[in-house]
Amino acid sequence: MAPESQLPFPDEHAHFGEDVGSLPFAVVTVSDTRTPETDRGGRWIRERLEEAGHRVVYTRIVPDEVEAIRGALEEILASEAFGV
Repeated sequence: MAPESQLPFPDEHAHFGEDVGSLPFAVVTVSDTRTPETDRGGRWIRERLEEAGHRVVYTRIVPDEVEAIRGALEEILASEAFGV
């Protein structure tokens, strides 16, 4: 393999492995039956994200319907918390 200085784009992946700090995340559970008390998957994901030092700034349980899912995603994208 060529030394890094001879690669065509030596800095292309230089940011990999750097500490990016705390990032905002959204957790959306799609279910017709889950409640905040029974949403084990959503709770597990939130806990892992927080353990990794990230912030969960949006959590929703929405019914398994296209419009409900679309509405949650549009709400996330419109939020200033994500900088999108």
